[in-house]
Amino acid sequence: MPNTDKTLTRNLWWIRDSANPVLPPLPGSENEAHRCMNPFVLRIEDHYHLYYSGADADAHQRICLATAPVNDPRNWNRQGVVLDRGEPGAFDHNWVVLPHVVNFGDRWHMYYTANSGVGEGLSAFPGIGLAFSDDGRTFEKHGNNPVLTASHVEGDPDCQGVAGGSVINVRLPDNSSEWRFYYTGCPTLGDDVFLNQQKAICYATSPDGITWEKQGAVMCRDPDRNYIDVAAAGPVVWQEENGTFRMMLSAIGTRWGYYSICYAESDDGISWRQGEHYGDDLTLGPTGDGWERQMVAYPSVIREETRLRLFYCGNGYGKTGIGTAVSSPLRANAVDGDRELNVVAHYANAHWTLRLPEGINCDQGTFLTHYHPTLDWHGPDPDGTLWHEWQGNDDDLDILNDNENVSRLGLKFILGLWYRTLVEHTENGLDLKFTAKNTTDSILNNMSGIVCLGYPDENFQDPDLERTYISVGGELTQLSGTDRGTGDPCRTHYLVQGRNPIRYHAPTYWGDLSRTTVDTGAILRTSSCGKYTVGTAWETVSEIWDNQDGHACIHSNLSLGDLQPGETKSVKGRIVLIPGNVEEANKLLSFE
Repeated sequence: MPNTDKTLTRNLWWIRDSANPVLPPLPGSENEAHRCMNPFVLRIEDHYHLYYSGADADAHQRICLATAPVNDPRNWNRQGVVLDRGEPGAFDHNWVVLPHVVNFGDRWHMYYTANSGVGEGLSAFPGIGLAFSDDGRTFEKHGNNPVLTASHVEGDPDCQGVAGGSVINVRLPDNSSEWRFYYTGCPTLGDDVFLNQQKAICYATSPDGITWEKQGAVMCRDPDRNYIDVAAAGPVVWQEENGTFRMMLSAIGTRWGYYSICYAESDDGISWRQGEHYGDDLTLGPTGDGWERQMVAYPSVIREETRLRLFYCGNGYGKTGIGTAVSSPLRANAVDGDRELNVVAHYANAHWTLRLPEGINCDQGTFLTHYHPTLDWHGPDPDGTLWHEWQGNDDDLDILNDNENVSRLGLKFILGLWYRTLVEHTENGLDLKFTAKNTTDSILNNMSGIVCLGYPDENFQDPDLERTYISVGGELTQLSGTDRGTGDPCRTHYLVQGRNPIRYHAPTYWGDLSRTTVDTGAILRTSSCGKYTVGTAWETVSEIWDNQDGHACIHSNLSLGDLQPGETKSVKGRIVLIPGNVEEANKLLSFE
């Protein structure tokens, strides 16, 4: 049965290439002077083949090809036009756009979207054409185009027009297969943006990739998310080895007024999940003041070992060209309340709960702990940043003190702190930043923040302490070879050399400090399968904690030292996940 939970388990964020756009329009050229848009990428041996639509000075569009070495996707060799527009009066006379190239045994099928130049708005896109090639460079159009057309039936999701998406061969549960075409349907026209730009994602099936039977819409706009409340379009769908489906799509919403790039998951390719919370499905938004400030759209995705690579176009539907990005190994998703983030690893197929912060304290007392306050994260913004901030008041103090854990854990709650925390996605994981201000008239000594990375999948649990490492005497050391303090045998805490211990650390739970002293703030764990290493650290750390009960958590607990009255300090942290060994991960956790 399909999963009815809305939660996304393998969503991601894209890290843009600093050299973008990598394929801009070519001023003065015959076919690419005005626009480069709608990228579609294939890997053939050690080169990428990028099909895209180029526009000439008169804004007529043709399908072009460029190639680049797989290890240098910034350096493209333009090969010219591989599919021209049709003759006057043809359904594809004005534009041929949105190429999608699929291997069918001994030949290639190119599916493309046609614009006739006749009709209002999206009704000028009457159908999707097909062309064949033996070599992927010279294409001949199908003699019975278009192969998919608008229905012209009021109420249908593709009543007014159709545009491309992706064609895949789907493995079905009974071990048979079928061809599916996920495409864009245009249901309405009108003066209102919600009518003239409304789009839905539809699909059709085929036994041969030529004759298609429509099956209806599988995704529509979402009125509750303002980045996709106008349209869902341009689906790029692929099936994973376990039979599940993933999708990248172009979304239009009132937040930016143009396109952003979103994500969805499905068990059967028909019923799609887009996440529990606002922003869960957003993977890239318009940003900056340059080539992608207006829009990011038309994704094409290809796998590179343990990450994905994205190609997409920017402002003006590609007037500024095509860019590229790679997937971060970790994606942080907001969880309602409790200052929690759900951190997922799409290629390692794993997840953690990140509590940032789980607690904040100083020698004078504790400001917050795991059960209060209840705070929601904000974001992600167009670059993937999430954040929240808090300042306690008398009501918070009453709630904190009215809890059975106060006496059991030896806590003392006080007021006098404002904080803000940020989480950003990077090419190796997540960058963290914690900023705090002393709002009192007295010094706050030994300010520390408890940061918990816990509740991992079984693959990242380590009950025998043989795959969790800290740095002792300059050497990465398994926890099984360290002193475990006086707490429960499944948990302990280690003091970082030169730092003061955390005073209000719940001693009845954690026990006394380990006699093993660590020399950095990093704690790392390799997966039981041996393929991955996760690790976390802060610039300055007071203690490292490890807990192998049901939480299976690791803590690198940040330190701000002393905060003078009115003083504000910040500290940076990091979480990394790599497909490598613990030594390589440890290098990435260094702030030197």
